[in-house]
Amino acid sequence: MPSVFSKLKEAEPCPPDIRKGSSHSSFAEVEKAMEKFEIKNSVRYVRNGSKLVKTYNSQHGTDYPECLKYFRAKYTCKHYGPPRTNSKGIRPNQNTFKQYCPASVIFQACPITRKLVVNKVVEKHVHNHETEPDDLPKYPEKRRKNMDPDLIEEVENLIDLNVEPTRLLDYLETFKNISLTAQDIANIKTDSEEFFDELENLLQKDPGPKVIYGAEYIGCDEGEEECDEEDCDDPSTNQRKEKTQLSYVYFHTSEMGETFDRYSDVLVADSTYCTNTYDMPLMVFLCLDAHGNGRVAGYCLRRSESKVNVKNAAKAFCQAHPAAQDNVKTVLVDKDHNEREAIREFFPEAIVHICLFHTLQIFNRRTKGEPDATNGIAYCPTKEGYSELYSKLQSTASQDFMRYYNENWHNCQECWAMFHRDLSINCGQTTTNLAERHRQKIKAILKKKRANMAELLRNLLLLHSSKTSRTAMNTFNGKVKVRYVTNNNDPIVQEISRSTTPFVGDLLKAQYNWAVEQASRLFL
Repeated sequence: MPSVFSKLKEAEPCPPDIRKGSSHSSFAEVEKAMEKFEIKNSVRYVRNGSKLVKTYNSQHGTDYPECLKYFRAKYTCKHYGPPRTNSKGIRPNQNTFKQYCPASVIFQACPITRKLVVNKVVEKHVHNHETEPDDLPKYPEKRRKNMDPDLIEEVENLIDLNVEPTRLLDYLETFKNISLTAQDIANIKTDSEEFFDELENLLQKDPGPKVIYGAEYIGCDEGEEECDEEDCDDPSTNQRKEKTQLSYVYFHTSEMGETFDRYSDVLVADSTYCTNTYDMPLMVFLCLDAHGNGRVAGYCLRRSESKVNVKNAAKAFCQAHPAAQDNVKTVLVDKDHNEREAIREFFPEAIVHICLFHTLQIFNRRTKGEPDATNGIAYCPTKEGYSELYSKLQSTASQDFMRYYNENWHNCQECWAMFHRDLSINCGQTTTNLAERHRQKIKAILKKKRANMAELLRNLLLLHSSKTSRTAMNTFNGKVKVRYVTNNNDPIVQEISRSTTPFVGDLLKAQYNWAVEQASRLFL
């Protein structure tokens, strides 16, 4: 007969209680402890301010384990703090969960134990909000937590069968013990259907758009055997029900495709975040037109930032633009290693440039406490100047810094050192500012941090339409106006101004003035 102690050994370890000084070895353990804490107090806690371990390690050179996920995390009662509103009074009758409740729990990584430790606990609740156990599952976060991918898929199938929402809610509560609202069902239907409806409208209205999907296999339905199709007696009737999820979706309009065909020498690739309810990073591909404006060549929504998904985005771009691999001369990206690796694989003939702003930003962060030998190294106009500064760095910098520098920067000088960059076509672009400005416009037009997928697509197309109108006006002015330079009688300078756009003219005049200066030195 098994003893009490053997049963305890077999039982799942219980996470430590939430109290000041309690420690937790991983973020998963923190989540379990907080869930237990919520049930004990009948209060819903939400994360309200945090700092990722990955970010903290990169900024301070520490090595906290990634299983902690957060270096610092603050959980507050759902009713914590004062009401927040940006209302303009158009709809005066509003409601909010915020009721000045002070309850909170703060976790922070301990440098000695390498665990998340509770630094502060405020359990006192004011009595202007309810703390009933039956109310806890009704909070929005709890309802969303119940909506796992399997449940969402099942609900979507029932929606496709035109099951009435009332019967659907009753079924979920009776047989699944899950309480949802009609709005939850509507949100599932909206996000899954409207996005693809918008893409279908794009395909119907636009004469030549490109839409490329990718899905990843995540297993079989419970109880189904995995089998190869060639092993089945009759594949048409013996197929298993596979579970897949959208891995990425790439799209561009016909106008985006035509623009890239005209201006494909320089490509800027960058990602932006918090644009949709599924937190799918949005990768933006931009080219540079004759007016110096960034023009969108394509968008790609990815499931995650994994190396596979970044490569899928680059692959989809090349499939949508068959001539891209031959025509693109330079690709400008930030310091993201996955992006650079994907670009090198699918644009083998192109030269990869790292954004100069991000380069200097990383230098400033990593050289704290180190000598100033890296000052000016990114701007060296000659290989000899770079070698001189590199030798100085070797003699003065610490071994740890030199190891980091050699592994991350010295072995890819062609990506960021000026004497290398000047040998390739970049049209004067040294940073990803084009993508940063476009990212700001995306965030501004969305109006809220995370829009649903259909709203995101509509606003991206609206933003592109607006940019196309401004570009058309620039083209019109170039046709009907004559440009000239005052106080300059050089006929070549005047011809450059007259026959090119201001952006191209400035680049050509800079090259011309440099050539004149070099020629004058030869005859002195």
